[in-house]
Amino acid sequence: MSKNLKLWLALPASIIATLLVAFILLAVLVDPNEYRDEIEAAAESAANIDLQIKGDIGWSLFPWIGFDINQIDIYTLDQLQKTEFIHLANASAELKLWPLLSGHIEVGALILSGFKLALIRDENGRSNWESVVKKPQTANTQNSNDRAVDKTKRSESAQNPKSEGTEKPDFSIAIAQIQITDAQIYFKDQVTDQKIDIDLIHLLASDINSDNTFPLQAAFALKNHSPEVSFEAEISSMMGISRGGYALYLKQLLMEGSVSGEPFNDKQIPLEIQGDMSLDRKTDALDIKSLVLKVANLPVVLKLQGETISTAPNFSGSVRIAEFNPKELMEMIGQPLPTLKDNSALTDLSMKANLLGSANQWTINDFKLKMDGSTLTGRLGISDLKTGALFWDLDLDHFDLDGYLPKGTDQTSDSDSQEAEQTGADQPLPIEMLRGLDLQGELRIGALEFGGMELSSLKLNVRAKDGEILIDPFQAEMYQGQLVLTAKANAQDELLKLDISSTLNGVQIQPLLESVMDVDLIEGLAALNAELSMQGTTVDQLINSLTGPGRLEVLNGKLKGTNLTEQTCKGVATVSQTTLAEYDWSPDTDFQQLGGSFQLSQGILKTPDMAIDLQSIKVTGDGWVNIPQSRLNYRLFLAVSGEQNLNGCSVSEKWQDFRWPVRCKGAFSDTPLSLCKLDTAEISRQIGKKAKKKLEQKTEQKLKTELKKLLKGF
Repeated sequence: MSKNLKLWLALPASIIATLLVAFILLAVLVDPNEYRDEIEAAAESAANIDLQIKGDIGWSLFPWIGFDINQIDIYTLDQLQKTEFIHLANASAELKLWPLLSGHIEVGALILSGFKLALIRDENGRSNWESVVKKPQTANTQNSNDRAVDKTKRSESAQNPKSEGTEKPDFSIAIAQIQITDAQIYFKDQVTDQKIDIDLIHLLASDINSDNTFPLQAAFALKNHSPEVSFEAEISSMMGISRGGYALYLKQLLMEGSVSGEPFNDKQIPLEIQGDMSLDRKTDALDIKSLVLKVANLPVVLKLQGETISTAPNFSGSVRIAEFNPKELMEMIGQPLPTLKDNSALTDLSMKANLLGSANQWTINDFKLKMDGSTLTGRLGISDLKTGALFWDLDLDHFDLDGYLPKGTDQTSDSDSQEAEQTGADQPLPIEMLRGLDLQGELRIGALEFGGMELSSLKLNVRAKDGEILIDPFQAEMYQGQLVLTAKANAQDELLKLDISSTLNGVQIQPLLESVMDVDLIEGLAALNAELSMQGTTVDQLINSLTGPGRLEVLNGKLKGTNLTEQTCKGVATVSQTTLAEYDWSPDTDFQQLGGSFQLSQGILKTPDMAIDLQSIKVTGDGWVNIPQSRLNYRLFLAVSGEQNLNGCSVSEKWQDFRWPVRCKGAFSDTPLSLCKLDTAEISRQIGKKAKKKLEQKTEQKLKTELKKLLKGF
């Protein structure tokens, strides 16, 4: 019995010993370099590449399965033209044989050095990596193979219906060391003339196993050639891989680097990333516990969790930006800002928000941004990542937009200002961009200073889709009154078409016109209704095409810089050939009501029935106002009803209903005193007309008298 047992034990030992001897003899007696040609031919047949092994090939089979290969060049074969693809100076690896029998992977060392990869797209848009595939099969062979594969799959599924989706058993992996040095990736696109170089200076990981974390270190550099941008970084982390390779962990991640180049005026910008994160394929979850990104002086903290990320991903988390100085940031990244009107503008900014996301949409909730004392709160996001559809619902407490304009904006010379306006007006409108907008949002602002205007209780609701943009409403309280405006823009065609309906009620017109048009000509409470339209491809074309009707009423106001009563008295003195008595005239004209309808056509405003009610004087007007050129040519007619004793002069009955003309002609920027003057030429014309009429009346009366005398004799 004991003898038989020894025989049974000796049998497997003999088999193992025989195998060991066979492996040793195979490794010693077989030289893989003798099969260099067969290996190169197989590579060309399988992958359509030209493999050239210029160095020695070494290998071992026991107790480690190992190889060592040197000086490999791989060329792509595209229409028999060799294209440089891969160069490898040296690669070696060792895999322990016995653990494989029990489902475990144990690697001694994996070393790669002098790896170079060239990715090139030619001027016709063809990429050199596209040809690195198996040689195409004929259609009949391919169809036959597909049918055979489908038939095999159906047969296997019928025989073993539970085999699909069966979970694979976990396996363990252990690698003593992974080392990569002097690796380079070169990308060139001859269509766009883009060139990118990536240098992996080194990568080192040791004591890699599926039970504990292991150290990982790497250093790399990236360079873009046009524009020239360089990025260098070093990475260190404790990394973990779960048994079976289902989960990946990064702990104590630290990346330190810098970016520089032409866009940053060759300034070197420090970058830093640190945090912990994990990805688990078994639970299909992502967990970024705390990722801190610092760009120059800008600190961003991100926390993010994801569930079912490979099927129906759902994400939640938060983002926070601690207080920093945006003005200093722009200086540090080589983009210094001009001196602003408000020296404290863009010196303090912070933000925090919660995040919710899925595969097709992201929402930022509890959004709060503080900047220089102003606070913006609400929610916003992307409702459809495919179309880029945006939405927002935001509240801003107060904001002085004028303080963020460059200092000296208002002090430019007239010629510089006109040149700047013309340059801006000639710029094409972003019609293509407007056509692609897909958004819906509402913004409410407690107080806003813009263009010298002071607005409060502002509400802006905007919707845009398929080239149609609707603002309904835009409303605000301003200068003791209210503005309500709706606008509809159509960007579906080559010309942008814009329709505006606006209403002003109870607004003090003087500060409004002064802030918007720098015009100080009139005071009073204004009411305005207008239905306007315009179209064009530039701002200049829009203004020049301004068309539509409207009506303006101004109550209890004054015309500044001109006294129409004084103009009337001067007219009386002129035609009466008398001297006007000295009087302390007011520089302005008080009125009870000013108003009338107007019609805009191609940027020219006309007021056929404009009227002003003064004490004892009725004023009517007609003429035009050229909005694009900021000029006017207007004539006022002053009529005194009956015999009146005006302040400063008396008007006899013979001048009743005479229309005393005042011509206002010039630019908006002219002073009112030089803009409006008594129209002596029109006065002479009217007097001549009146004298002719009176002479005709006298002649007619004299003829009648003489005729009566003659008839009396008969």
